[in-house]
Amino acid sequence: MSTDMPQFVMPPPVATERTVADGGFPGPSELEGPAAALTMAPVVGARPRAWLARVLVAVGVAGLLLGAVIQAGVHGAAGSAAAARTAALQATAMEYLTAIAEGRASDASALVPPTLRGQLAPDEVLAAARPIRDYSAAVGHLAGATGTVVVEYTVGGLELQRLLRAEEADGTWRITTSLTEIPQVYQKHQLAQVSVGSVELEANRRMLLYPGAYMQDGVDTGLFRSVGNAFVVDGDPASVTEIWSGLELDMMVAVVAADLALGIVHDCQAEASCGVDAEARVQQLEEPHLRSVNPLTGGVDIGAPIAIGDRWTEVRIRALPDRLTGAAQWLCPEPERLDLPIVPCEE
Repeated sequence: MSTDMPQFVMPPPVATERTVADGGFPGPSELEGPAAALTMAPVVGARPRAWLARVLVAVGVAGLLLGAVIQAGVHGAAGSAAAARTAALQATAMEYLTAIAEGRASDASALVPPTLRGQLAPDEVLAAARPIRDYSAAVGHLAGATGTVVVEYTVGGLELQRLLRAEEADGTWRITTSLTEIPQVYQKHQLAQVSVGSVELEANRRMLLYPGAYMQDGVDTGLFRSVGNAFVVDGDPASVTEIWSGLELDMMVAVVAADLALGIVHDCQAEASCGVDAEARVQQLEEPHLRSVNPLTGGVDIGAPIAIGDRWTEVRIRALPDRLTGAAQWLCPEPERLDLPIVPCEE
């Protein structure tokens, strides 16, 4: 039996894997074969994924910031546009109020056509009125191409507020609510004209007036004068504005007519020619009043109420203007017909 020891051959040493984390770099021979590919796969892929993640985060943040900037810009542009439209509507309303305050009725109607059917009073009428003052305008709301504006002004001592509607077309606002009114005119006599600013406001015509405090013109013929009320137009078509005009005797004419009427009755009583009891008390009952006016001659018929005892009668006196002398010519009735002034009065 052989006593020789068996021979063992040691396997070749296994190369230790080196990675980037170990501080080593693979050599050319280590980059070959499947093992090398498996060893290097995690190392090669780690850096691109981390860099890509950081890029995506940065892009997302930038997108959010850009979206916020764009949204803020959109809101800012919309706010600026709304402010511009509001200012434009307010300016339109103020232009309308200014035209009314300055007595420019035709300009006001050009800005806001009247919605009521009627004839616009000339500028002279509005210019003669005490104008509106302390006027202002504030936009109520905007909804698409429509809006409202609240106007305030003072007229005739009244502080008023009105809501006006408006429409927008091609970037321009147009107010559609007019402040004109049609007053009701009453003439207590056919010759009692309603006149403002030397312009007659006829009762049978629908005359459009703007807000203002109006005073009627006075007409004095020497025998009688026109009288009428002051009136305020407030710009609300739902309210009723009444204008009335009448005629009254001149004060001195009334005094003369009363004296003539008493003298006629006293003479009749003294002569016993008209059935007046000699013992009856004769006195003036009321102030003489205007009964009628002759539009051709300008003469007036006057009624003078006279109390005779326990009854009364009205003596008619007629006064005719003398255009040469300016004095009145007086006609009185016969004693038998106290209601028919046909003979010259005795002085």
